[in-house]
Amino acid sequence: GEDAYKNYSRDNHDNVLRLIHHNDGDYYPVSGVPSDKVYSSTVYDKGADMAHTLRGILGEIDFQSCIQGFLNDYSFQEVNSSLFESYLSACSGKDLSSFFESWIFEKGFHHYSIKEVELSTSDNSFLIEGSIQQKLWKNSTYTTYLPIDVTFYNSPTEFQTVQVATYGPCSSFSLELPFEPKYYALDIEEKIQDATVDKYKYLNQIGTIDFDLARVIFNVKAINDSVLMHATHHYIKPEPFQEIIEGLHLSPNRYWSVGGVWDENFETDAIFRYNGSNSNTSGLLDNDLITNSEDSLVILFKAKPQDDWEIVDSFELNTQGSTQNKTGYFEVFNAQKGDYVLAIFNKQLPNDTLQFMPCKYTGLIKTDRLMGFADISPIPAQGLFKIAIKNKHNKVFQVKVNNMLGKEVFTHRLNPNESVLDVYTDKWLDGAYIVTIYAESSLVFNQKIVVN
Repeated sequence: GEDAYKNYSRDNHDNVLRLIHHNDGDYYPVSGVPSDKVYSSTVYDKGADMAHTLRGILGEIDFQSCIQGFLNDYSFQEVNSSLFESYLSACSGKDLSSFFESWIFEKGFHHYSIKEVELSTSDNSFLIEGSIQQKLWKNSTYTTYLPIDVTFYNSPTEFQTVQVATYGPCSSFSLELPFEPKYYALDIEEKIQDATVDKYKYLNQIGTIDFDLARVIFNVKAINDSVLMHATHHYIKPEPFQEIIEGLHLSPNRYWSVGGVWDENFETDAIFRYNGSNSNTSGLLDNDLITNSEDSLVILFKAKPQDDWEIVDSFELNTQGSTQNKTGYFEVFNAQKGDYVLAIFNKQLPNDTLQFMPCKYTGLIKTDRLMGFADISPIPAQGLFKIAIKNKHNKVFQVKVNNMLGKEVFTHRLNPNESVLDVYTDKWLDGAYIVTIYAESSLVFNQKIVVN
């Protein structure tokens, strides 16, 4: 069933993120592996990961239909990943070129997280403006377009999921909701296999609940009503200190997020394990962090992504009888919503010099360079608008139109010999839309239009 598939997919995904470079000796792309890696974990396990992500991007109906069509049309023929991408893009009407370029033909992983959400009221609705940051792990190419779900909760069981478009290292989204969200989560149903592992549960009683591959255990102390508890284990370097704590070094490769929907009567402790052993079963997590005695370890917290890291007020370190075997856990008392990360004091190591890079909501990009690239007319559009490229070019451009919920309503590859593009809007709903144009991985045009 669906739950069994999700559990299997999560287990495979965690193994890919934690073990694949150990099993295969390095990070490799799914397409283009060396000849001695043809039967490797990269091809089979990460390949399954990427197929799952394709399913999330295309949606169940298009995924099943297009995969079946490809198998029928190319049965008993020699094919490659480029042909597969072209076929799926044409079949689904969604441009998959950036996904294949940065996820399939590149090694490593991508990581997405919500960095900022601002709320304002408008009549009887709530305007949400936010930003999503994309980070790279052992990868060098940002994905210029990826649709991803954001779920907004009014209560543990009342929620609205909206698909938003992400583009490049920092993306903005804007939408309206009929309620003031108590919590929001990115890709909580795990459709996109980025460098995170998620788990959520509905809790209604006190006791200990293991969140398994999210790698946190909650010990619920007090609860009145049913709550939603959500944990994310991030396989990526956390944000650096904004103000350095001398001699203290953050984990170089992982952190946690804890969130959900609960009231002031809910109380829980949280157990975060560390493991720097070479065990394939549970280790290979903190080998690069634990550089001296375990009693130098601490755990830090930030309530919001834009905050700085601070050592948790109330916790207990349990080294499980040894400060040298690199295994143990932290118990955080009265855990709060926010991010947690392991760190270690070691004054023999140089301080991290990386700078904190915020990802803020910027709305529409309005630089002269972007606005001068093309003209759109007429605005408001009634049935049709034209995009006219002002200067001659010899590149292939990707034109996308998204509604204000982030849903893609139009995509087109603009070839070098095309300078004018007609976009028909007669079947679109009235309202505002965003037109974006990309050249390779760079955004070259971005403008809001109105359709009547």
